[in-house]
Amino acid sequence: VFVASGFLGHGDWGDVGDLSTPFFGVEIAKRCDPAPRFFALDPEPPEAKAAEVAEYVTRAELEEDLDQFQTELEERFAYLRYKEPDYRSAIQSLRDSAGEGMSVDDFDLELSKVLALFIDGHSAVVGGAFPDGYLPFRLERIGDRYTAFWPDRRDFVDPSYPYVTKVDGMSLGEWRAVLQVMVPKGSPSYTTYFTLRYLEYIRFARSLAGLDDPDVIEVQLESRDGTSRVTTVFDMVFDPPRVETWPDSESGFLDGNIGYLRITRWLEEAFDEVDTWMPQFAGTRGLIIDIRDNRGGTRSVLRELYPYFVSASDPPHVANAARYR
Repeated sequence: VFVASGFLGHGDWGDVGDLSTPFFGVEIAKRCDPAPRFFALDPEPPEAKAAEVAEYVTRAELEEDLDQFQTELEERFAYLRYKEPDYRSAIQSLRDSAGEGMSVDDFDLELSKVLALFIDGHSAVVGGAFPDGYLPFRLERIGDRYTAFWPDRRDFVDPSYPYVTKVDGMSLGEWRAVLQVMVPKGSPSYTTYFTLRYLEYIRFARSLAGLDDPDVIEVQLESRDGTSRVTTVFDMVFDPPRVETWPDSESGFLDGNIGYLRITRWLEEAFDEVDTWMPQFAGTRGLIIDIRDNRGGTRSVLRELYPYFVSASDPPHVANAARYR
């Protein structure tokens, strides 16, 4: 289990080693910064546990990790008191239900539920694994309805019935009620987006809902006008479907001398887009910065982009401020 979080805000996690390594016993990861940005669980387990470390956390290990987890939350987590989530009861409930220990994957799941009580979508537990078993299609919300389309976005799974009303006999609203335990307390649109992502891990979603787990998925689809429905059975897939970024467009010039800057992620490649195209857009009549389907990254790209919109004599602009508790 690795807990990566915005305890000091967003930024480089530094060298945490191989994130696939199982972790036990808590160790503060020191950096050159005034204080560490994250904490991790010690990747060097006792020799006696080496053979089983990838699968199981003993009661003693769990107690030690939970003690340190709660300490880190209370001493360093910036979102601890916002809306006053009852995280202590959640941690105690985890202790009470742990018995003599639990699997690493189950520990991962329960820690994720604790972090979901807060509002920080960048805090996460990494290292456990969901069971293989996925929907073969992608789900998205449009208004108050939900569509199902192929991951490469070539078409709806059924063009005549593009909307989904039920998966395995449960409405999308019922699935949201089950899966929102995994999602930080954000806006309704944020919660909906991430509950749909968890539903795509259908084998995991079924385990939370207490459903049977066959290798097929029963999906109820609805026509565009909402007057008719069909039930279709899909085979579960066992490799995560590759989801194509949309739209698949490139930076350049649009008709009317309009600059078009396409940024799909706030990562290294975005610097190249900014440095290559922004100087060329200086003489355009307007500029479109397209960040649709952008899945995040680093703020450094924004600092690279910002100087193109101000002059050297303009005063500094503070876009974000944080305080270390």
